[in-house]
Amino acid sequence: MGKRTSLVDLKTAGKITLDADDVTGDAFISAGSVKLEADLLDIYLSGGAVKYLIEATDEQNGEISLKKTGSLNSFNLVNGNNINVTEAFFKATDTFLSSNGNSNSNSSSGRIVLVGETIAEGNLELETVKDVTIRAKKTAVKGNLAVNAENGYGVEITSEGGAVSTGSTEITASSLVVMLQANGDAAIIEGNAKINANIISMQSANNAAIAGDADLQARNYITLLGAEGHSVIGGSNILMNAAGGELSISRTGSAATDTPPLLGGTLQTQNDIVKYSDGGENWVQIMATGETYDADNCEHPILAGYSGRCMVCGEYDIEYAELIGTDGTTKRMLNGDFGGTGARNDFRYLEDGDTIKFVKDIYGNGRTAAIGDSKAVTLDLNGHTLILDTISSGNNLTIANGNYKGKITNSGVGLTKELIFKNAKAALNDLQWMTNNGVKLEGSEVTVSGNDGSGQCWLEKLTMDEDSKLVLKNVSQGISNYANVALEESLGTIRGFLPKDFSIANRKRNPADVDYRNTIVDADGQIAQNVELRYRKMTDADLSATLNPTTYTYDGTAKEPEVLVVYDGQTLTKDTDYTVAYSDNKNAGNAEVTITGIGVYHEAAHLQFTIGKAGQAAPTGLKAVNISKTGASDGAIENLTTAMEYSTDEIHWTKVTDGTKINQLTAGDYFVRYAETGNYLASASTKVTVAVKEDPSTGNGSNTVALTGTTQKTATIKTGDETPVGRILLLMFSAAGLLVVAAAGRKKYC
Repeated sequence: MGKRTSLVDLKTAGKITLDADDVTGDAFISAGSVKLEADLLDIYLSGGAVKYLIEATDEQNGEISLKKTGSLNSFNLVNGNNINVTEAFFKATDTFLSSNGNSNSNSSSGRIVLVGETIAEGNLELETVKDVTIRAKKTAVKGNLAVNAENGYGVEITSEGGAVSTGSTEITASSLVVMLQANGDAAIIEGNAKINANIISMQSANNAAIAGDADLQARNYITLLGAEGHSVIGGSNILMNAAGGELSISRTGSAATDTPPLLGGTLQTQNDIVKYSDGGENWVQIMATGETYDADNCEHPILAGYSGRCMVCGEYDIEYAELIGTDGTTKRMLNGDFGGTGARNDFRYLEDGDTIKFVKDIYGNGRTAAIGDSKAVTLDLNGHTLILDTISSGNNLTIANGNYKGKITNSGVGLTKELIFKNAKAALNDLQWMTNNGVKLEGSEVTVSGNDGSGQCWLEKLTMDEDSKLVLKNVSQGISNYANVALEESLGTIRGFLPKDFSIANRKRNPADVDYRNTIVDADGQIAQNVELRYRKMTDADLSATLNPTTYTYDGTAKEPEVLVVYDGQTLTKDTDYTVAYSDNKNAGNAEVTITGIGVYHEAAHLQFTIGKAGQAAPTGLKAVNISKTGASDGAIENLTTAMEYSTDEIHWTKVTDGTKINQLTAGDYFVRYAETGNYLASASTKVTVAVKEDPSTGNGSNTVALTGTTQKTATIKTGDETPVGRILLLMFSAAGLLVVAAAGRKKYC
């Protein structure tokens, strides 16, 4: 077909066959766009050779679309077999290939197989219900690559002399194996990569695995291998999760190096550990702590769960646990498979009532440990971590003294077997304990996550102690069961662990359902998918209680500051969620507020506030009595009270203890103040001066009176005769201008 054709568009429910024996030139089919859709679509170019099998010449809107809709169809283009192409199979801005063959795994129909020099110049999108196999001698796709595959074995793409894709690559094959390999000098993916698969394996002989950012999600394991001199992933945004297996990142070379770094950015992952290898140096990183273990001089801290294999150095037959009998004696050390069905399955040694006491961590992602129905077993983690896909038990099971991550199942409906967590922490993505005795938590914290909706929290009965916690996160069905146990026996004991306004109920999941279940409902009456069961104490770190104000000054009345209580971000209501009581809240000092929980809030919190001492005014009305002569100690201060104290230096104070007067004072300055008491501070002082009374024989008889609170006044009275003036009473009537002096029975007017 000539290049002048603007569009080739053929669609039929039958068959389209394109066959030529001897064609040469640029393209077998060339047009602005090419669209072919048929139940059966076959292309043969057995003779001659062309640069491109199909070329879309419209540079702006040109596209190639080939769709095979038949149930017995497949898409096979193999250079040198049914076609002969020297450059690329497809040349277009966008190429789309679809093969909707039968999904039967025993049939080859539905597969897409492309083997040639280059598959596409431009973007390539593949859609199939089966496998995808691409082998290119040069770059496989010079553009972006998108693959959507549903069944079969996997997606396998190999480039011998270039990249798998020079642009970004997105592969969706959640149940398949994705294997990408570049044997030339290019990165496998030169742009960004987004892959969702069962297993992801990428290997670059001489460059990076991914030059750009990476988002890799695998249900099993992820293995990446890059080449010396390049980061395995060059981009700064790196997200990888291998849900059921190991996550391994490796680089060839003679020695480990940070130039360039192994990864171009910080790895974000939900995996518990990541295995690294660089230039022959091997180590494992614990993601939760950032701790690393080096393979050199390895102490075998983490085992893989099978054959006693160390995850750090790879050595086998490492002892990971002690098997202890019911009498407390050690029966043997375990160094084989933790569970499984192989000849080295250590569970073959188990007897009813045995304890497996761990001495190593086991990170057995993807492994299932099945314990027989006749064997009640205790897994004493002994401070270690156990990670599995599933623990399956048919009897009583106790998990104690460490961390467990994985699933737990017991399908014994109606049996009286119990799952006990004792001083343990468990992160479960599925809990299905169907026996009537249910689940018990003792000093433990268990979290059940719903993941993609598959995770359940199935239990007929739940009991917890005050030091335990059970958390449901996005569990779509909430707590599930057959209601084989009455509601009160099933969940009645956890009422005190419910969040505010939550309750237990026997109800249907949906109105149309036949069966009822015992479950937890939220404040809106809906089955709780997210709930945290714990004994909420007013002393918990999640509680914040504040007083306003926190300081007062004593005034003789009781003080009751406002109380604000917030628990885990929720403001509580007084007299609904808690009560308040005040004590020692009248006198100066530390007063106490007791906040006592009500309903789902338990115990009491205690806060303190301060009542400060009040101030006092300085004393007034004090009177000094002067000494009779120099050196005498017959002075005094009058009009005192026993609430006062006095000092000569305002440092050392003496309590007034005898009535209203201080006697036997010498001349000088005295300071008097009200003393500090339980409710009052000491007052400011008042200065009182005790002076010397002058000798009357001089004819200058005088008396000095110090009046507190006013300016000291001194009056000298002369009688005018030789008889000394005795006791003088001085009265001043300033308004009348009259002074009367009484002396020795005489009166004199001035």
